[in-house]
Amino acid sequence: MSTPERTPSAPRRPLTPREVAAWFDLQRATVEQVHPSWLPGLAAELVVAARRTPTGRRWLANQLSKVTPLLFDLPSGVGPASVHELYDLGWFRAALREPLERALDLGSLLLAARLRTVVNRSAVTHLRTMLGAQRYERALTASSANAAAPDVPRVSMQTSDAADVLVGQVLHHGAHELAAYAAHLHPALAQSVKLSFERNWWRYAYPSLLHPDTVAACLGLSGSSNQPCTDSGGNT
Repeated sequence: MSTPERTPSAPRRPLTPREVAAWFDLQRATVEQVHPSWLPGLAAELVVAARRTPTGRRWLANQLSKVTPLLFDLPSGVGPASVHELYDLGWFRAALREPLERALDLGSLLLAARLRTVVNRSAVTHLRTMLGAQRYERALTASSANAAAPDVPRVSMQTSDAADVLVGQVLHHGAHELAAYAAHLHPALAQSVKLSFERNWWRYAYPSLLHPDTVAACLGLSGSSNQPCTDSGGNT
């Protein structure tokens, strides 16, 4: 029996300088905001110090490549994990420059119904301070279509202050929504999001409750005209 001939695979297109730059920019941005919990053998202050120098950043990237090799060793060929696609996603990479702020944007939208149940004056004042007055006001006026389902799982943040617990929930769930949307675009972007938050936050999967179009509008992405989470002046 003769061996069937194999169809030669298409040659990989070399990376352009702009695509390489986009890849390295994402790596650098991730290293500069990585949560110290991803490097358990290193003191948090040393992680912060390492971010400040090129040598330190290269060392951190080498350590993180053992945890998330996709982000730091992407294939250059075609496919969902290709570096080629990262360049075209620059509009979202820009949103990841402040992942904590973007997580608060999405989390406050997701848990808007719960935020509206807080009526104690001191707790409301604390929430406004922690979330930011504009973000808190947006949560109060969010439409029911954007509000979270009543059965959103609760998260214990190990604190006795109810307002702090709620802010922790906002950040936690917002981070999961941000990572889910990033994964919808490119797996390396999702890894970058996850590295920006506590490592143990990702031990369990959370269901994504916000529609991708709602996330894009909330973050002011893709030229959306409906931006419930982003002010026209860029403030959050």
